[in-house]
Amino acid sequence: MATEERLLSVRGLSKAFQLRGRVSRRLVALDDVSLDVRTHEIVGVVGESGSGKSTLAKCLVRLVEPDAGTVEFHARDVLSLRGRELARARRQMQMVYQDPYSSLNPLMSVGAAIAEPARVHGLVRRGAEGEHVREALDVVGLNAALAARRPRELSGGQRQRVAIARAMAVRPELLLADEAVSALDVSIQAQILNLFASLRDEHGVAIVFIAHNLSVVAHIADRVNVMYLGAIVETGPTKEVFAAPGHPYTAALLDAQPGRHRRRTADRPVLRGEIPSPLNIPTGCRFRTRCPLAQDVCAEQAPPVVDLGGGRTARCHFASRHIEQSLSSR
Repeated sequence: MATEERLLSVRGLSKAFQLRGRVSRRLVALDDVSLDVRTHEIVGVVGESGSGKSTLAKCLVRLVEPDAGTVEFHARDVLSLRGRELARARRQMQMVYQDPYSSLNPLMSVGAAIAEPARVHGLVRRGAEGEHVREALDVVGLNAALAARRPRELSGGQRQRVAIARAMAVRPELLLADEAVSALDVSIQAQILNLFASLRDEHGVAIVFIAHNLSVVAHIADRVNVMYLGAIVETGPTKEVFAAPGHPYTAALLDAQPGRHRRRTADRPVLRGEIPSPLNIPTGCRFRTRCPLAQDVCAEQAPPVVDLGGGRTARCHFASRHIEQSLSSR
């Protein structure tokens, strides 16, 4: 990847929370996470609840301060920024949350909610917000007449479009969509996914799309990062990863999706049990306690990041073997 093509570069990002009580405990939310986002690209981040996806998004914009690692946006170290420089970086990296109702102030009109961040960042003067709001609503396919309404008067899909319009009103280069369609009906999900795709295609916005639903990510993402217990265990072009996963966790997630059918094989991984607590991450491979293919080495040694070629990696002792098995079971 050429340096000039890289919009966001994350290396070795780690975050742990100290839980206080009778005994102080350490909850590991992120462990040595690295990923890249190119300009005009949609990058998926998938995994079960508790895998660290939302913490990752919050660390990227410093709503949560990471303990270690680097976050570079346009080759600038975001973690070292202060004051106006940090505010500018946050303007360029906007969050879109899961629940559009709780993320919008119920006492503010749609127009006021969209205009406020644009005014705070100096993009529009007080009293001159009307045209700016109309343009933002038009970008997300909403009628300008909705500007006078309150969030409670809108449907869930309309509220999410308003939340996206608010983010787009400050002219970001990167959207961080954290489970942005999971609270919506399936028919509305498709519309919002198409909206995100159009924002990339027509407005040049890159997107980090966080979801637990792999079929949603398969529909929209150019590349995917699979997270488990705070670590990225597989990454690569979405079509290739989902067609022939190199990590048993990815394969098990795919097989758990409704409508997913592959020829049964004795060594096909089946996702079993619950994700372990981030207070007590297993030694060696963190997935080994749920993996039917685990061997002694999986408990003894943390797996390396295996380069599978073509921009693909997997954190597994037997990654190449898993790809061959995935292809043979199709």
